[in-house]
Amino acid sequence: MTWLDEAAAALEVEPLGRRESADVLNAGREVARAVERRLTPLASFLLGASVQRRIDAGTPRVDAFAQALAALRAVVPMDPTDDTERSGESTLEE
Repeated sequence: MTWLDEAAAALEVEPLGRRESADVLNAGREVARAVERRLTPLASFLLGASVQRRIDAGTPRVDAFAQALAALRAVVPMDPTDDTERSGESTLEE
């Protein structure tokens, strides 16, 4: 069990999968580079809150995560120095 899995258990939430972990880290990198580094943890918190709101409304977790991630990325300005694509593809394989 990883520390992140232990944290999820302590917080009584489902642990993140590899794909979700990669997507959250990538979104955080985008916020840090294109907006402001110190806002990254706050953006991650808002992302999680949005996912939970969507789940509470009946959206399956995988769809809720994808929708919330797309909504966050829609408000992050494109970083002209970032040569990675924001296609929603993570860098880690499941």
